[in-house]
Parts: sequence; C-alpha cells; structure tokens
Amino acid sequence: KIAAHHTKAAPDKPEEEEPLNFLIFPEGTLVSKLTVPPSRKYADKMNLKHPNHTLLPRSTGLHHSLLALSQIPSLYLMDVTVAYPGIPAGGYGQSYYTLRSIFMDGIPPPEIVYHIRLYNVQDEVPLRADKSHQANGSMTLEERKAAALETSKRPESLQISEEDKKVFDTWLRERWMEKDQWLDQWLQRGGAGALRKGGKIKELVIPVQLRGLWETIGPFFACAPIAVAAYTCSNVVRKYFGQ
Repeated sequence: KIAAHHTKAAPDKPEEEEPLNFLIFPEGTLVSKLTVPPSRKYADKMNLKHPNHTLLPRSTGLHHSLLALSQIPSLYLMDVTVAYPGIPAGGYGQSYYTLRSIFMDGIPPPEIVYHIRLYNVQDEVPLRADKSHQANGSMTLEERKAAALETSKRPESLQISEEDKKVFDTWLRERWMEKDQWLDQWLQRGGAGALRKGGKIKELVIPVQLRGLWETIGPFFACAPIAVAAYTCSNVVRKYFGQ
C-alpha cells in the first residue's frame, strides 16, 4: 500500500514530491551481553559464522519490505554502520555511555562515527534469485503505478521462495561481515576517526553540542509519568491498606 500510494503521489518523479524514508534494524536490537549469546546460539544452530562486533542480521523483515517497495522509482537502501570511540573490543556501548553518564556525569562519547553507503535496490540488491525484479528498472512510471497498485491488491505476489530467501540472506550476511571487518580494523587503528578511509570515501565532520539547559533535563521528563503513577499508587495503598 505504501508503494501504491507513493507511485500515485505525483505525475512525474513522485519520490521528489513526497520523499519516503523507512527505517529498519535487521539486527532487531542493541549489541549487549544479553543479546549476543542468543545470536551466537542461532548462528551455531544454522552453522553460520558469527561476527565479532555485531549481531547476526535477520533478513526476513528487510527482504519483505524492499520487495514490497521495489516499484518505487529511485529506491535506495542506505546502510549505516555506527561506532563509538572509547569502547574496547568486546565492550558494549550502553555499558559505557548512558543517560546518566552523558547528562549527569558529563561523560559523552567523544564522537560518534557513522559510515554510510547506498545501494540501488534495482541494480545491486538481490531480492529475487532469478533477478526478475531487476526488469522493473526499465519500466515506465505508468507501468510502475499499475504494478504497485496490483501488488497492493494481491499481497500473495510478494511471496518469497526458499531460494529467494537464501540468496538475499547470504547477501545481507556478507554485508554484515564487511561491517565486522571494518570495525575490527578501526579498533586496531585505535578506535578513532573515520571507520574507513581512502578511495572514493568522503569524510564529513559535523560538530554537535547542546543548545540549552532544556536539552539536558528534557530526556528525564520521559520518566515523569512513571513517577506520578508510582506516587499515586503509593497514596492509594496507604489510604486503603494502611502504612
């Protein structure tokens, strides 16, 4: 339905008239001492190599999403890798940098490193084992509209075969092993600066700082409803059940 709506947004180049950004985490959660063991257990069960610095990605949600959106013109997959300086190999970010450390103790990460790369979904991402989805690249806008509308009415057309899943899953794991290798090399270089250097890679440094006191205390207001609820419940208990 998103693809069908998006291709109807404007007569020409709808993606420029109504930009679409869709965020998804193939790992499903943060890397931590609680999430790494289940990820490694799954890797052992499936006889897969597990990365040292990330979790094993799960491909199903991303695969279905990209396939459903594949009729959108100029659809790109933006792959983002995040690294935090000051964390040793085997360490976990949330163990070092927390709301308390950042806003109360004044110990934030010295910088946050993002490595971003783009993939043209039609040309570079294997959604189908037979590469049939790549034929969509030569479709006209009107043909894309018709295909997107038809897909929205017939979701069964988005069924993924075992071979499709195997091909896409392998491709995604290879990207994650690349990330793992980059993180390993970055840590060996001292764990600071850009994740990768050289070639066609462009490095951009953006200074970030708090704009005022409100940004320091604002995050803690998220806990205010819990505090009010706890206070109310405490009063009710004392009133009806005594001290």
